[in-house]
Amino acid sequence: MPTSDFSPPSHLDPVQRAQAWREWIAPQPWDRFVTLAFNQAGSPRPVTGLADNQTLALKDKLKEWDGRMQRKVVGTNWAKNHDQRFVGVYTLEKLSTNPHWHGLVRFYEVSDEERRRQGHEFDQWAHTVWRRLVPSGDVIVKAVNDERGAVGYIGKSLLDQLNYANWVPQDEFWRP
Repeated sequence: MPTSDFSPPSHLDPVQRAQAWREWIAPQPWDRFVTLAFNQAGSPRPVTGLADNQTLALKDKLKEWDGRMQRKVVGTNWAKNHDQRFVGVYTLEKLSTNPHWHGLVRFYEVSDEERRRQGHEFDQWAHTVWRRLVPSGDVIVKAVNDERGAVGYIGKSLLDQLNYANWVPQDEFWRP
């Protein structure tokens, strides 16, 4: 599994950088594609003028959602069970109009029956947990049948250099 150490060579143009990121993420067996929308207007300023504390607040909501979802899917001891957590990568999009996270989630590698259980719990709780944190928010959860397509979709915002600063690798929130 890749870590947060993705750093494309500086000589690559934005399209090549985004392609390098997609190739780095694509080999994973992703289980779910998720969109977590805030449904509130972003900053009226251009994306490049967004204050750090505004994007940090959006990341804090994502971290809280991820922790609550870990508890629903993995159980009450999720923080101690590092090897049983689901992993996710997320990119932040449309900061100046309607901020939302796109993410890919991979469940803990266990039996097919347990993976189905994890998927069911994830699907059942994703919207409820997000709405408790963001009452105006919406969630879309889809099973991933085409990893490359899903990776391409969440990587589309990476043509803007700012979004590399706002992508969340799977080990950012809950490092052992």
